[in-house]
Formats: sequence, structure tokens, C-alpha cells
Amino acid sequence: MQHSDRAEQLVVSITNRTVWRLFNKRLYSSSDSSKFPPIGSHWNELKIGNGGSLLSMSINDQCGWCIKDDGTLWLMRMVDETYQSLNVMCPFSLNRIFCFSEKVAVTTNDGEILIRVGCTDDCPEGDGWIFVEHNFGPIDDFILLTTKNIIFIVDKKHHLWINQWSSDGGFFEVLCNDDSMVFNQRCLICVNSESLFITDCEERILSFSDCITGVQWKLIETNTRLQRLIGAFTTENFVWALTTDKMIRPSNGSILEKPAQAQYLTHASFVPDSCSQGTVLWTLDESCNIYVRANSENDTKWEQLDQSQFDWNRRLVHIVCNNSGVWAVDDRGCTHFRHGHMPASDRIYLNELSLLPPAWIPIPGTPKKHRGFSQIYCGPVDWMVYATDNKQTVYARVGINEENRIGTSWEPFEDCSALELAISAHTLWLLTSCGQIQCRENISITNPIGTRSTTLPGFFLSLTVSIDDSQVWALDSKRNLLKLDRLTVLLEK
Repeated sequence: MQHSDRAEQLVVSITNRTVWRLFNKRLYSSSDSSKFPPIGSHWNELKIGNGGSLLSMSINDQCGWCIKDDGTLWLMRMVDETYQSLNVMCPFSLNRIFCFSEKVAVTTNDGEILIRVGCTDDCPEGDGWIFVEHNFGPIDDFILLTTKNIIFIVDKKHHLWINQWSSDGGFFEVLCNDDSMVFNQRCLICVNSESLFITDCEERILSFSDCITGVQWKLIETNTRLQRLIGAFTTENFVWALTTDKMIRPSNGSILEKPAQAQYLTHASFVPDSCSQGTVLWTLDESCNIYVRANSENDTKWEQLDQSQFDWNRRLVHIVCNNSGVWAVDDRGCTHFRHGHMPASDRIYLNELSLLPPAWIPIPGTPKKHRGFSQIYCGPVDWMVYATDNKQTVYARVGINEENRIGTSWEPFEDCSALELAISAHTLWLLTSCGQIQCRENISITNPIGTRSTTLPGFFLSLTVSIDDSQVWALDSKRNLLKLDRLTVLLEK
């Protein structure tokens, strides 16, 4: 046998005991593929039913499945060293099949996906069908996994989706790197015991090993009165936000009483933590006055911060807390830092804050020429300090360490623009100027922009994340509150 034998499709069982090829719509089976790897000594043509051409085929070690050009489904099984065929009834005209162990799925000419149920060693043909509901229309390709009833689908836009068809969780999109080429033609997908692959059959192959994670936005509340999200916490299944009435409230609770001196609030920031209860909260009002409270309990009082350090015509317009202190931007586009903030402890008297001396430190470094900083953001680790200017360019503060809490300079990122930022322990999240959420993973003190970028589906007004990325919340363009849900599939070893 020549390895250059032509084929339109080649399928191999997991143990390599069975190899089939499809050529000119005829089906061939290899002989002695175990003795003469990889594809045996010669080919034998297999006749299915009363003959006819084939559209699709798939095999496992127990049997094989074929779809003929008339849309009928056939099971091929070895009996006494001879393949026998059985027509398996389906009420639809079919065009593609995939089997893996005892799982079998088909697609119809109308784009429907059906799973064959009841397939066992004693009854390989199964005894019924169930639908996998989707709205993709015709698809490029699909595969099944035996564990957890998982199906992978590549749609006509070349996006990869995961669905656990035994549940009603819907489809989760597998996000690929933004720098990966977008496939311009039909994609194919395949899987082995350790990896999953997707290819355009000409230039590129993307591989996923060990595990695959898909994401979807879960609708939590429609038509909210939320304007900007300000905090999410690992141990809490809700999010904190500023409302359209310029008040602070959790998504599952009532409005937090504003400071008595303030008409409305323009911004707020929690000290990073895993829980909002007992966490210090800073806020700004319409006159750029700063107020601080030791926790978010209803009976806790706000205390106004002394800003007499600044001239009457300079005001702070944006603030953010990290574990060392508070960073701020003033109305001239300059940045400042203040060591410390009120500890979340019952041992601290509320009026002690008013006695703290003003100690804002001017931060050296400026943005690009003819620009000023407009917003500043921090993560759970001290070196995670980022800012945006009035042209939405993103900057990272470099040179921060234990000896130098304020760093040395601002480093701009030319390919990065953002309306908002959110920072977790390992990821920089950006709300881009066009309303998309981009996540840049594996940020570090030596590489604050991260190692790769992925863009989440949808268009949004605001976002926030918890320090461990387990809670990702967003407001979409209709002010619906959404939470990012994930489905992770482990590939068998």
C-alpha cells in the first residue's frame, strides 16, 4: 500500500485497529492496519446496503457509521470477519456524522443536530434521538466527547462552541487569541485523547490541550438603573455599582446612604479584598469632596477627608484604592498617591480619620504631549497601577517595589485604548473605546500588559472583576446586568 493513496476523508479508530477512507464517494477499509501501521497492507471496498455514494463516515473500535447521498444513516458492524450494514431510521435527511465510543451525533440538511441515544455494545444502533437546540444555522463541523455529554461546534463564522447537551446550560464560546488568524473558509475540528484541534485545512491549526474553557454571558437583571460597576468580590454573588441617581448600591440590596454633605456621588472605590463586608470604601461627590467609611454596613458613618493640602482651584476627580493606599487624578491631569487608608477594624474610631494629616504625594511622570491623565486603576498587588489619559491611551506605572511605592515613570501602550479598566491578580481587563471587553492574561511586574489578548463577545458600558477572576460583571448597552459564566471541559489522559 502506498501512503500517497488519495482520499477525501480518512478516519481512524482510537486503537488504530480500523482505518477507513472515503474517495470518489466510495468507502474503503484497510486490512491489517495493526500489523502494517499506519494504514495496513491494502484497501477493501465496502458496499453499504444496495450501494450508492457516501457523504460522511465515522468509526470507533466497535462499529462504523455512514451517511449516504440520499441522506440515510447506516451502521457498519464486523460479524464473522465480514462487515454487515444496517439502515438506522431517522426522520430527517442527514449530511454528516460523528461517533466517539458509544456516542453518536448527526447533522441534518436543515442544520439540526441530533444525538443518538441507547447505543451500547449489545445494541450499537441505539433506540432513539434527541435534539441539541441551537441557533447557528448550518455549521462547519462538530465532534462529541464521551465524558459529561459534551459537543463541540464550529459555526459558519468559525467560532468554536461547547455545549453539555444533557443540561440546559446553552452554548459556551471558546475564546481564541486576538492575534490568531481568523479563518476565512470552512473549518474542521478533531480530537484525540489529550487535545482538540481546529484547522482551516490549508494554513493554520489551533490546538487546545488538557482542558478547554468556554464562556457565556448570563443575564442577571434587565433594564437596571445602574450606571457604573465599582466592585465585585470572590465570596459574593452580587456586584456593587453607582446608580443613574448617583448612589451606591449592591445589585441584590438597597441603596447605601450617601454622605449628608453630598448631593450625589460621581465615583467610588473599595480596598481590594475577597469580601465587601468590613472593607474600606472611598467615594467622591459632585464637588470633588472625598468621603470614607470603614465598611459597607448600614449603620456606618461617612467621614469627610481633609483636602486642605491642595489649593482651592485644584480638585481630585478620580480615586482608586489598593492595599498600600489611595491613588488619584486631579482636574489638571496629574496623579497623586496617599499612603494608608482607614483600616476595616472596630478598634478604629470613626473620628480618627478626620485627624489623619493630608499627605498626598505628587507622582512624577506625565502622559504623552498635550495630554492629561483622566482615570487611574489599581489591582490587588501594589505594582498593579494603571491609568488612562484624555485620549483613552492606557499606561502602566513602572518601578513600583517595596522600597518605592510610587514607582518611577508611566509606560504607554500604543495598541491599547480603554474607557475603563479592571485588574485582578493575573489579568488586565479593558473596556475598549468601541465597547468591547478585552482580557489580557498573565500580567506581571516585568510585563504589565500581559502575554496574550482575547476579546469577549458583546458590547458594554461598564465592567468590574474580583481579585481572582471568578466574578466578572458587565453592563451591556441596554443597561442589562450580566455575569460571565464558564464551562471547563477536561480532556482525558
